[in-house]
Amino acid sequence: MNRWIILTILLSLLLTGCTAANPTEAPNIDQGSYLTGHTLDETTAGAWETGFHLLVTTAGEAQGVLLQGTTTGNAIRLVIRDLEGTAVWQGEPCSGVFKYNVLIDTLPAGDYSIWLVWDAPVQGSLDIYIVPGEEVRLGQVPPLALLGGVGMILVAMGFVIYATSRRLGWKYLGLGALGWSVAVFLKFLVAIPVNQTIYNALTGALPGIGEWIFHLWVGLLTGIFEVWFIWLVLRRSRIGQADWKQALAFGIGFGAFEALVLGLSTAGSVLLAILSPNLLQPGETAALALSADLRWGLAPVSERFFVVLGHIFANVLLFYSIAVRKSGGMWIAFIYKTLIDTLASYV
Repeated sequence: MNRWIILTILLSLLLTGCTAANPTEAPNIDQGSYLTGHTLDETTAGAWETGFHLLVTTAGEAQGVLLQGTTTGNAIRLVIRDLEGTAVWQGEPCSGVFKYNVLIDTLPAGDYSIWLVWDAPVQGSLDIYIVPGEEVRLGQVPPLALLGGVGMILVAMGFVIYATSRRLGWKYLGLGALGWSVAVFLKFLVAIPVNQTIYNALTGALPGIGEWIFHLWVGLLTGIFEVWFIWLVLRRSRIGQADWKQALAFGIGFGAFEALVLGLSTAGSVLLAILSPNLLQPGETAALALSADLRWGLAPVSERFFVVLGHIFANVLLFYSIAVRKSGGMWIAFIYKTLIDTLASYV
């Protein structure tokens, strides 16, 4: 295990060094305002007030504006208007796949609104970024952004190495991974079609408390499928007749496989952003660039480590409950995981 800890530290230092080598690419969109993924499906000429406002306190004060996205049909352009609706600045027409980045320093002091204008039918998706005082920088996704995903994979590997070094057995490791896969599949099978409907109904009928009830519902889905369902399967099969090592291996397999899947998914998205950013939806690359921070990169790594311990705790309780032929251990695990995911849903 000490070798894996040293490897993680060295990897962190390497990725940090790669990021520090190009500080000018650091994004600055967190210093302003932005809207990503806005869609257009217009059949006639028109204009849309974006909701962005520029407050220029002194004449010539710079304002960074970036418009990017993809369109089919005709061009779109940005227009800045004063409070009387008079256009005081117009951007260049943009169409196809575009990225229009401009620093505006010609506006008199005043309050202005930003409009999007099109002269003929157009469809597309776009992002708008506003940064006062400097040109908008979305930034490139640096290697440091891989830290979270790679770290979660290393957490999974570390637990598996521990299990093999303790000779816990591959059978129950694999059964734990299979149990997680089936439980999560069933949970998503229920959640995807109904969660939005339940959220709308609860928040509409019970303002304030309805949202908390919805978060509890999300937590209950975890309790039902990751605890109660697994307990039923173990109880009604020979798998539940396990010793301590087998129960521990099952819990490690359950939690480590989740960490592996999440780590591969996260690392894959970041790697795609680094190698082929044009394949991502507008705004996704910028969001990944903002997350390339050592503190945020280590957060999912430590979170996964403790989550795996939580999975081990809950699953061992299920085997204990079966061994003593009492359901108390199962209900402790049920309440524990329900509360954990209720909090996670709220956060």
